[in-house]
Amino acid sequence: MSSKYISNNRLSCAAWCAARKFIGYDRIHEFNGGLGNQMFQYALAFALQQKCRVRVGVDIRRYGQNSHHNGWEINRVFNMPDKFPELSSSRGLIAYRAAKIIGRVTREIDELSYKPKVLESALSGYIRGYWPSYKYSEAAEDVLRKNFTFAQSLGEATRYADEISHPNSVGIHVRRGDYLSQANAGHFHGICTNSYYEAAFRKVFESIESPKIFIFSDDINWCKQTFLNNKFTFIEGNIGRDSWRDMALFSKCSHHVIANSSFSWWGMWLSGRRPDHLRIGPSRLLNPGRFIYNIDDFLDPGVIKIDSQGHQI
Repeated sequence: MSSKYISNNRLSCAAWCAARKFIGYDRIHEFNGGLGNQMFQYALAFALQQKCRVRVGVDIRRYGQNSHHNGWEINRVFNMPDKFPELSSSRGLIAYRAAKIIGRVTREIDELSYKPKVLESALSGYIRGYWPSYKYSEAAEDVLRKNFTFAQSLGEATRYADEISHPNSVGIHVRRGDYLSQANAGHFHGICTNSYYEAAFRKVFESIESPKIFIFSDDINWCKQTFLNNKFTFIEGNIGRDSWRDMALFSKCSHHVIANSSFSWWGMWLSGRRPDHLRIGPSRLLNPGRFIYNIDDFLDPGVIKIDSQGHQI
């Protein structure tokens, strides 16, 4: 390592020490995206805090007028005893600009693979990215689960809860919605195809005696037209600010087939791991192109992987 790098790094540290006196925090995590993305971002912030306790704040500026999905909702959906304080929009912007100028922004832009060095270093400054890997928070999983307990009752969705709690219940998640948009289709669409779900259903019926199938989706009408089985239960009514109820119900299922979606991944994760827990996921998270990732960072070895052609990997 060159003396120039050391000098520059020391200068950067000194500048951030000065900046954080005004900002009030040692490390700021930017949050962006829907509930599943917020959970991955929180999981990284939480895991880092377990390793090195510093003053942590969260920047939620992006949930303004052009809010994503249902906006900033992680603190509303979960009990979160270890929640982090929120920066005002102006202070969040100042924090980001200051960190950028002095070189204290840690980014995860197009490289989504797990980066162990992120946990090995005592990060300070501004943290930006999605961080979609269970490996970041694996060591803190037990404590993390205490934060991800649902804060509200299921309301009308309670009518599904008793049946879903059956030991042979299988939650099937189908993500369509924004994945079909012009901006997202190239990245996400065509991974969890009809062939993927057909192969997953075969595996379910081979593995589980008399399974009870529950279909969850942001396009439930498409599912009804596609999965023609009068014994399937299609979960309806959980839309908008109540969409979290789908995750809560999905987590109560005994077995899971997920989409290439952080929302369904967390629903499966919240269910816990059991020796007889059948877990099926896609062999790809994203289509080839802009983003670089490793599917094994997203799905642990116990998840059966099926590709878009319906082949088990």
